[in-house]
Amino acid sequence: MVHALVSNGANSIWEHSLLDPSQVRSGKKKPNQKDSVHPFKSDFIRAKYQRLDFVHRLKDGDEATVKDLSRQLHSSVRTGNLETCLRLLSLGGLANFYHAERCNTPLHVAAKEGQMLQCELLIVYGADPGALDSDGQTPADLAKDEGHLELAERLVQCQYELTDRLTFFVCGKRPDHSSSTHFLIPELADGSLDRSDAADQARKKLQSLSNHLFEELAMDVYDEVDRRELDSLWVSLNKPSLVGGDRSVPFLPLNPELSATRNQGRQKLARFSV
Repeated sequence: MVHALVSNGANSIWEHSLLDPSQVRSGKKKPNQKDSVHPFKSDFIRAKYQRLDFVHRLKDGDEATVKDLSRQLHSSVRTGNLETCLRLLSLGGLANFYHAERCNTPLHVAAKEGQMLQCELLIVYGADPGALDSDGQTPADLAKDEGHLELAERLVQCQYELTDRLTFFVCGKRPDHSSSTHFLIPELADGSLDRSDAADQARKKLQSLSNHLFEELAMDVYDEVDRRELDSLWVSLNKPSLVGGDRSVPFLPLNPELSATRNQGRQKLARFSV
């Protein structure tokens, strides 16, 4: 998907403000070949692809404008023109836009048409693989009905990506989605639940979290699992850590976009066993 975007001029979207010196917002310029990887190139990569600092956005995108962009997106995803859809998403089109007349989302349209790369792009921008259309079907259901079996399988993978990753980390295996088994419960070493008062209090704390806080916790645990697996991979390859040269950081790095409290909580996750 990324290769297709780059081949079709996506840099003009990702580097929009850099092409016009009068519009540079970040005060940064594109590094040249001789610049060092850290911090110049690494900072630029984060600014360009993670924070999207140089992307053109509408200054005052009102509801009508966003709706218009989203309707255009809804129509465009049936084609293979990724660059057009990336531009619409960058401007403010909604990946989860629900079309009131057609009663579905852009991901439903792309899935039905077998547009694998459009589906990948929409999911990167937050499209929900589990969204239902007016007939109660998910994008994967539509792809399967149209004979796009590889795409249908990929959409199911995307829908359960977070839980599958955590399950594999804890259990060493993934659920068999083809048999509608979407979750696995880890078996503890002694075959019994921890019935201590501390464990009971911990369960009650988790159950009392709001959906928003639980989502944040799930994302933080996912990031910690990702960090551990990447560290293990680099160690197995006898490669130095990408963070800080050859100095491995034994916890999640500080994320300046998150609160100090959440950053502290994220780093404390490193103390926990599997």
